[in-house]
Amino acid sequence: MVHDYVAALTLVETDFFGRVQEVAEQDITYLKLLDQVKAGEIRKYWIEDGILYAKGGRSFIPSGALRNDLLKDTHDSQWAGHTVVNRMMDLLSRKFYWPNMDQDVEKYVKTCLVCHLDKSELTKEAGLLQPLSIPERPWKSISMDFILGFPNVGGMASILIVVDMFSKYADLIVAPKVFTAEHVAELFLKDVIKYLGYSVHWTIVDSVFQPDGVQTEVFHGQSSSN
Repeated sequence: MVHDYVAALTLVETDFFGRVQEVAEQDITYLKLLDQVKAGEIRKYWIEDGILYAKGGRSFIPSGALRNDLLKDTHDSQWAGHTVVNRMMDLLSRKFYWPNMDQDVEKYVKTCLVCHLDKSELTKEAGLLQPLSIPERPWKSISMDFILGFPNVGGMASILIVVDMFSKYADLIVAPKVFTAEHVAELFLKDVIKYLGYSVHWTIVDSVFQPDGVQTEVFHGQSSSN
């Protein structure tokens, strides 16, 4: 059964329409549209409870934080599984509308770090390494990557990314500017194992990326079983 995820987003928000009205106060274009619809100058939108609606009964989302939250929830959530552009657009456009939504969706997917990491694994040249089997359940197989080059804040200047290869769910962990294998093991135990327990099979893939997403070094470790 395919879950209607976007329809459920309004249930997750304790006051979704309140958020729409709050964000709308900062969107001059949205406020102008409200006035034009009230005056009968524009007929392709209508107003219910102070909120604009577009064709199909879709909520017109003002520019700002709420659009970003919807993009993030529709793409990054644990069960959404980092949807591709067409699927993400289909999900969002069922319940929501805003101008140039397709461009925003495409840009969001293109700049998604997890998707870039996953794509790099699929497109790298074949070697002598053993192929990784497709995991049959969440958190049986993971990848670990680092983003380097952030400003040093309290000794922290990098991010350890742990991705579940089944669901594509990512856990981002703040890490020191300089770290050793022992540091990585400590972070992994503290932020992943502590909550998930030990898995039967862990697959480690170590890649180093700059903040702009350019891959600078890749090391692919052979899988092992406990």
